[in-house]
Amino acid sequence: MSKILVIEDEVSLRAEILDILEAEGFEVVEAEDGQTGIFLAQSQHPELILCDVMMSGANGYEVLSTLRQNLDTTLVPFIFLTAKSTHEDIRQGMNLGADDYLTKPFSVDELLAAIAARLAKQEAAFQAQQHCALWDSLTNLPNKAYLIEQLNRLTQQTPTNTTSQYAVLFVGLDNFKEINDAFGQLMSDRLLQTVATQLRQILAPEQFLAYFGGDEFIIILENLQHLSTATKLAEQFHQQSLKQTLDLGSCEVFNNISIGITHSQFNYSNAIDLLVDASLAMHHARTASSGYTVFAPAIRVNLSEQLQLETDLRRAILKSTYSGKQQEFCLHYQPIVHLFTNQLIGFEALIRWHHPEKGLIPPIQFIAIAEAKGLIQELGWWILQEACEQLRSWQQQFPQHADLIMNVNISALQLNRIDFSQRLAEILQHSHLSGEYLKLEVTESYLLEMTEDNSQVLQSLKSLQIQLCIDDFGTGYSCLNCLHQFPIETLKIDRSFTSQIDEDGQNAVIKAIITLADSLDINIVAEGIETSVQLEKLKELNCKLGQGYLFSKPLTSQAATQAIANGIFS
Repeated sequence: MSKILVIEDEVSLRAEILDILEAEGFEVVEAEDGQTGIFLAQSQHPELILCDVMMSGANGYEVLSTLRQNLDTTLVPFIFLTAKSTHEDIRQGMNLGADDYLTKPFSVDELLAAIAARLAKQEAAFQAQQHCALWDSLTNLPNKAYLIEQLNRLTQQTPTNTTSQYAVLFVGLDNFKEINDAFGQLMSDRLLQTVATQLRQILAPEQFLAYFGGDEFIIILENLQHLSTATKLAEQFHQQSLKQTLDLGSCEVFNNISIGITHSQFNYSNAIDLLVDASLAMHHARTASSGYTVFAPAIRVNLSEQLQLETDLRRAILKSTYSGKQQEFCLHYQPIVHLFTNQLIGFEALIRWHHPEKGLIPPIQFIAIAEAKGLIQELGWWILQEACEQLRSWQQQFPQHADLIMNVNISALQLNRIDFSQRLAEILQHSHLSGEYLKLEVTESYLLEMTEDNSQVLQSLKSLQIQLCIDDFGTGYSCLNCLHQFPIETLKIDRSFTSQIDEDGQNAVIKAIITLADSLDINIVAEGIETSVQLEKLKELNCKLGQGYLFSKPLTSQAATQAIANGIFS
């Protein structure tokens, strides 16, 4: 029951009030004057205070004023007991923060009614404050704090039915960051609200949905007879995300989602372990583009391996920035040749990582990590510096090959830097290489996502005489409009087309690309040439340049130098 502090200097009235309140079950603390009342209010923490106005020493107004200035007592309901009830008296008390007035003499019913009203109001305010602490105002869903409470309850309870199971779905929005970056917080907030509504509409009323934060939602399914219920629901969510779009005014986007699932069979004892596994499963689903993934311990092992690889990659990149340290990175160079004359046109620089324990690690295993963890910048600058210095060295060593071109793949994250052109100009100056001998390979998707700032970067590259190449052309969105908007010099036909070149359909695609490129005065390079049949078909289609294992695998610096010296490609 609530604790009430009674501050009253009239002994008989104070005793009468105490009897009434104790009879109702209240815990009562009494004070005979204002100073004592202030002390007890701050030390006893009552839920409500009854206070006389006219007292010797500190009067009721002074008591109220003091208590309202203290954080511990500023919100405690305060009712004045007074024989003076003029408008001026009431206004003075209310201005100081009084909640009510009782005029002496008052009845028992009046006293209890006033107390009940103030305590009820205080409870309502407290409940509202609890709601704000446990609910997210944007999505109108339970927040992380509420979610943790529910998961701890779920993982710590003793099941009454051994056949009853639970599952947790960890839902992440795949394109949330891109939408936030491109359209701003207002649109990303709309996306969160839309997804919250869509999830709520599919779920049954008793199924728990919470907003975890960022771009993530959590669903709890209890009392399951079969875990397939969770996977079917995840499939339903995923399919809906593929069909429904969000109208952002100037365009529409799909709400692509990835879902990680974990369940009670792993015998979780706390919310944190459960959420970690569900999150790992969600990220696995996102990486695999599978829609959803059910957690398995192997996923945790793979993550551990990835984390170790990231650590080793950071160490290797750190080594590359200091001279005198043993380098773990090196570049291999794959020749690009003229298909009709076998003349060496240039090389594509390809990074390799010699791990001190794992041996040679291909780029497909570490470039994505470097991009995701912000390591691609330093690695990219090292590649450019090394490739430019190598080409300049060959130009000096072999004057007859002074027109060789060096192709270097560039990450969009690196190319988007405002200072990219300046840094690249410094590398060219340092290596004494003219920009006309450097060709940067970019992806189709990068050009499709081009902004005005990015476009200016490409134009500044043109001023350095640097050439641009679209890598793996035809595998993405085939950004035909980009070909005449930007200074594109070369298209590379992806190896997936080359490998099936003997099929009529693939020949038609390659022929169309070559015809288009010729009309725009753009060079074509066919990648992945491995057989003489592929070579002859490409020549029939008038593809002039190519690279692949039929000519040479990527070569070390020493092997490439020897190949040039021996005139293998001439």
